[in-house]
Amino acid sequence: MRAFAVTLLALYLSVGAAAAQTNQQMIWAMGEVGEELQVCSIYFTVVAGCLQQQEPDISKKYQQGAERLGLLGATSKQSAGVSKEAYLAFSDVLFKAMMKSMGGNCTNIAVLLNKYMDFCVQISQDADPRLRTWIACIHAHQSTAAQRRCAGGPGAP
Repeated sequence: MRAFAVTLLALYLSVGAAAAQTNQQMIWAMGEVGEELQVCSIYFTVVAGCLQQQEPDISKKYQQGAERLGLLGATSKQSAGVSKEAYLAFSDVLFKAMMKSMGGNCTNIAVLLNKYMDFCVQISQDADPRLRTWIACIHAHQSTAAQRRCAGGPGAP
């Protein structure tokens, strides 16, 4: 009887540890998806700015998408422990990097379109598949680099 109690206690503790690990993995995955949403929010912001003069209606739609993704990204990253200040600072870094990759000139926006358009349109329509992908990659790989390769996506500029 005592051996059964010890076995039961060991099983209970291992299930508790597994649940805690699973929760930690979910938080990590939420942070990763939050970062992807943030990248796409800044991408849509840059596109909106580039289209503002020639296509104001389309620019407005991109800006609305940027704001929506920005809120989702901020919420996801904050649930993973990222402060509002860190989120805003990284947004600034992303914006500057995207502008630099275009040579500071909207004429070169194809650089960003090629890298982000398909991915950002897809994640803006439904982020759940990305979350499932990240969870699977976190379960499958120990290293962050391997997780990022597994998950794919365009990454930051």
